[in-house]
Amino acid sequence: MLIWPEPELLVSQRSTLSTIVLIAGLLVTLLFALSIYQSQIAHSRAERIAWAQQRVTEAHDFNQAILETAPVGIITYDAISGQCISTNMAAGDIIGATQVQVLQQNFRQISSWQKSGMIAAAENALETGTSQNLEVNITTTFSKEIWIGCFFTPFAIENDPRLLLIFSDITDRIKLEIELREHRDRLEELVQERTTQLSEANLSLQAANAQQKRVEKQLVLANRRLVDAERIAHMGSWEDDIATGESSWSDEFFQICGLEPGSLQPTTEARMQLIHPDDRQAAREAVQNAIEGGTSYAWEERIVRPGGEVRIVLAQAEVLHDEKGQPVRMVGAFLDITERKQAEDEIRRYQAIVQTASDAVVTVDENHNVVLFNPAAEALFGVSTQEAIGAPLSRFLPGRFQDAHGHHLRRFAEMGETTRSMGQRTELIAVKANGDEFPIEANISRVNVSGGRYFTAILRDITERKRAESQIQNYAVSLASSNVELQQFAYVASHDLQEPLRVVTNYLQLLERRYQGQLDEEAEKFISRAVEASTRMKRLINDLLAYSRVTSRGDQFKSIVLAEVLDEVLENLAIAIEENSATITHDPLPEITADVGQMAQLLQNLIGNAIKFHGQQPPEIHIGAQRENGAWHFSVRDNGIGIESEYNERIFGIFQRLHTRREYEGTGIGLAVCKKIVERHGGRIWMESQSGKGTTFHFTIRVGEEHQAYTGIQLQ
Repeated sequence: MLIWPEPELLVSQRSTLSTIVLIAGLLVTLLFALSIYQSQIAHSRAERIAWAQQRVTEAHDFNQAILETAPVGIITYDAISGQCISTNMAAGDIIGATQVQVLQQNFRQISSWQKSGMIAAAENALETGTSQNLEVNITTTFSKEIWIGCFFTPFAIENDPRLLLIFSDITDRIKLEIELREHRDRLEELVQERTTQLSEANLSLQAANAQQKRVEKQLVLANRRLVDAERIAHMGSWEDDIATGESSWSDEFFQICGLEPGSLQPTTEARMQLIHPDDRQAAREAVQNAIEGGTSYAWEERIVRPGGEVRIVLAQAEVLHDEKGQPVRMVGAFLDITERKQAEDEIRRYQAIVQTASDAVVTVDENHNVVLFNPAAEALFGVSTQEAIGAPLSRFLPGRFQDAHGHHLRRFAEMGETTRSMGQRTELIAVKANGDEFPIEANISRVNVSGGRYFTAILRDITERKRAESQIQNYAVSLASSNVELQQFAYVASHDLQEPLRVVTNYLQLLERRYQGQLDEEAEKFISRAVEASTRMKRLINDLLAYSRVTSRGDQFKSIVLAEVLDEVLENLAIAIEENSATITHDPLPEITADVGQMAQLLQNLIGNAIKFHGQQPPEIHIGAQRENGAWHFSVRDNGIGIESEYNERIFGIFQRLHTRREYEGTGIGLAVCKKIVERHGGRIWMESQSGKGTTFHFTIRVGEEHQAYTGIQLQ
C-alpha cells in the first residue's frame, strides 16, 4: 500500500509524491503484464487478447483509484493551452470546488494563482523542464484563505507536453508556525524587558565601581608622587680630608652603595673600593687631577654593591682650599643614574628597532601632529618622512573617519594610565598619498614625556588578510550549507524510499512464490533477479540511512568502558567468528568519553571486515590501544587478503568497493560510516596494508571531554 506524506511535511519531501505514484503505476502494470504473459500459455490467442485487455482496464482502474483516494490534490494540465485535463477528488476538496469546476479551469486564468506566484512557478517549470516547489496563500471558492504546499513538474504523453500539480493543505502547519513566532516574539520582549532592568542595575553598580576606582586611582597617584620625590632626592654626599684621607658619608650615600648607614668606616680608599674595578683607576686620576688643578669635576662611574649588583652613578666634586690656597678638602655627591642610563639605552635600541621595523611606526603629539615616521610608514602610505613630520594625523585617514578617530584619541588621552597599550588591536581604514583606501591593524600606546603626551601607533596593512578571511568565511558558509543539504538529501532519499521498495519487494516475492514452476525458465530468472536487486537495494538504503544518522542522530558523549563495548560486539559477531574459526585478541582497553552506540558500530564494522576478507588461514585479529599526545590510538590488525596501498584513501569513500558482489557481499558504505564516526569524535582514521599480507586499520579518539561532537542537523 502506498503511503502519502502528511501535509505538514517539508516541501522538499513532497517531491517524492509524483515519483511514488508513477512507481506504483509501473508496478501494477508490471504485475498485470506478467499475469498476461502467464495467461497466454493457457488460453487461445483471441481469449488471451480479451483477457489482457481486461487486465489493462483493471490496471487503469486501479491506478485511477489510487489517484482518487490520495490525500493530496493531483491535477494534470495541458502545457500549451493551460486547460485542466484530469483531477482527483482531494484537489476539489482542498480548494473548495467540484471536480467539474476544477476540470473547467485554465491555470493561466486563475486570479489567485497570479497573485500567489503559482502561475510564474508553473511557467518556470515548463520553461526549464525542472520541478518547482513553493508554499502559497490562496482563497478557496468559499472565500476561505488557506495555505497550500505545491509541487509542479513537467512531463509528456506521446509528445504532448503536460504539467502535473500535486498540492496539499498546510494551513495548520503555517498557523502553528505563526503562533510559535508570536510566542517567540513575546518571549524576546520579556527577555528585553529583563535585560533592560539588569542593564539599569548594572549601570548603577558600574557608577559605584567607577567612584571606587577613582578614589583608588587618586591614592595610587599620590603614592606614585611620593615614590618619585624620594627617587629624585636620592642623592648621597661625601667629604674627604685630603691630608689624612679620612672621609664622611651621608646616609643616602650608604644606601646608594647598598650599605646600612654606619656599617663601614668611611675613608677615601674605602670609597674607591666601592667603585667597579674597571672604573677605579680613571676615578683616582680624576680626583688627582682635580686636586692638582684646584677645580671641580663631574664624571660617571660604576659602583658594585655587596651583593654584586652594579649601579651607575654621576659623581660630582669640588676642591676646597685654605687661606694659603692649598687644597684641604674635597666635597662631592653621588647621584644614582642607573635607570636613566638604561632608559637612554632603551631609547637608542627603540630607535634602531623603529628604523628597521617591517611594520609602520607613527608617533603623534597632543595635537595629533606627526613627530615620528619610520621608513616602513613611508612605504605604507607613500609619503616621505620629511613630508609627514608636522603633518596632522588626519592626512592618513579618510575624511569620514577623522572626527571619530580624533574622539577616540582624546578619550584615550584622558585615561589615568600611561605608557600602556589600548589593550587590543584595532582595525581601521587608512588612505595612501594617491587616495587609495586600505584596511590596517593598529596597536596604539600612550607615553608622557617631559609633561607632554605622545601617541605611538604600530600599523600593518591587512588587505591580504581581510581578503583571505572573507574567502575562508565564504568557503565555510558554502561548506556548511552543502553539508546540511547533503545530510537532508541522504536522510530523505533513504527514508522515503523504504516504503515503495518494500511494496516492490513484497509483490516480487509474491510472484516468485505463487508462480514458481508455472513460468518458463527465463521468466523465473527475471523474477529472481528482480527479488535479489530489491533486497540489495533495501540493504543499500538501510546503510545509507545509517550513514546519514552518524551526525544527525548520534547520542550524547559519556564515559564508557571500551572492553565492555567490545564484548557486546563479539557477541553480535559470534556466528561469523565460529563459522570462520576466527581468533580475536586485544590489549587492555581504556575508559573513554564517546557515543557508546557508535563505538560499537565502529568496532563491529572493522572486525566484521577483518573476518569477511580473510585469506587461506583462519582469521587472526588483534585490537591494540595506546596513549599518544592527548589521544587514544587504536588499531585493528588482521592476517587477511590485504589491500593495495593505492586504495588507502579510496576505501573510506561512500559506495567504494574493491571487489564484485559475487566475491564479497556489501554496499561499500561500512568504512565511510567508520570514518564519519571517528571524525565526529575528533579523531582520524587511516589504513596500512599490503596485498596478501593483512591489513591494519588505525583510528584515534581524543582523551577526556576536550572535544565536542558535531551533531549536524537534526532530522525528524
